[in-house]
Amino acid sequence: MKAIEYLSLYLPHKLYVWDSVKEKPIVMNMGEGSSTNWVGIKSISRYHDDGNYVYKPLLFPPTMLFEEMEHKAERFIPMNHLEIFGYKHNAKYCYNLSGGVWSSFRGLRVWQAQLMLKWHFDVFNLIQEGKALDKSKLAS
Repeated sequence: MKAIEYLSLYLPHKLYVWDSVKEKPIVMNMGEGSSTNWVGIKSISRYHDDGNYVYKPLLFPPTMLFEEMEHKAERFIPMNHLEIFGYKHNAKYCYNLSGGVWSSFRGLRVWQAQLMLKWHFDVFNLIQEGKALDKSKLAS
């Protein structure tokens, strides 16, 4: 999958990417090019598709679904929000707890995947592939 395809799903949710040149997080947006505070998705995808990862998305690993986190000044356990709607049943089929990766999205509802994108979860196993950074480790 090309960078622009998976990163575009995070666009409405103010995703931060790590700029390895400036060594700081900056916001991804719809534009092309970059400044000190933002980078356009076209610039990100150009680097990713060439195999040169100058910008890496800052994402939470799936294991954080079960831990308290903060998103937009709200503290919560993501799985609690998803379990209300029967997510736990579907999680058995989608998430490999021992491996820490998503094995399949069969059984996931669209709104569940949208919430995980909104909360900046790695739903594409990008951290495992070295195409994204673990946001929970960077913050500590």
